[in-house]
Amino acid sequence: MLLFKKIIVIAAAVYMLSSCSINAQQVIINVPNADILRKGQYFGRFPLRFRPFDGNKYYILNNDLLVGVGKNTEVAAAITNMNYASSHVEPFFRTGFQTVVFLNESQSNRFTFGTRLETNLTRAETPFNLNYAHFSKRFKFDNARITAGIYTANEHDFLPNKTGALLGLEGTIIKDKLLYSVDWISRNEAYGYLGIGIKYFPNKSTILIPGVNIPNGNNAHFGFIFVFAKYFN
Repeated sequence: MLLFKKIIVIAAAVYMLSSCSINAQQVIINVPNADILRKGQYFGRFPLRFRPFDGNKYYILNNDLLVGVGKNTEVAAAITNMNYASSHVEPFFRTGFQTVVFLNESQSNRFTFGTRLETNLTRAETPFNLNYAHFSKRFKFDNARITAGIYTANEHDFLPNKTGALLGLEGTIIKDKLLYSVDWISRNEAYGYLGIGIKYFPNKSTILIPGVNIPNGNNAHFGFIFVFAKYFN
């Protein structure tokens, strides 16, 4: 009860100061998490995925803008897949939404669902669609949160046209400053696609996320990810 009261006090103070909750990151590493923007809040996310090694080198810069629209829902727009290590750049325009349903009074148990639609901006093809839903639970121990759910997608790169699984784990290393994040997507690799990283908060509205993406099989390649993200009000 004391912990819950502290969370309420912190959340109220943060809201009055028009800054974000330290627990809000919008993604784990690759999997959308169970945080949601309040109405009128904006979130900009700029992930750079890269592999600097010779052979299968890539530098892919994306950008996302999310807006809270109320009723525990946010909408998103992005230009994705800007691969600057390739002479063949195919940008996509992505839109989507996410809604969170709180399953208990403390909001520690959540059901989250959303969708993404990506349209190729350089040639005509069937848009890529990803739909996902997951449950999450936050624990008192190191403020950890476990996420588990499913996704469906039409055929696109390493996401086969069938239902897949997704998992996530988030927790605290240094309170209000440093978190650990791990997620996994089944995709079409033999053992899925693993993301591992840390999230550093230099202040309450800015997030820096260094991490690695580890594919387990198929012809995908080990790579790095670095994210700069910021909340605007």
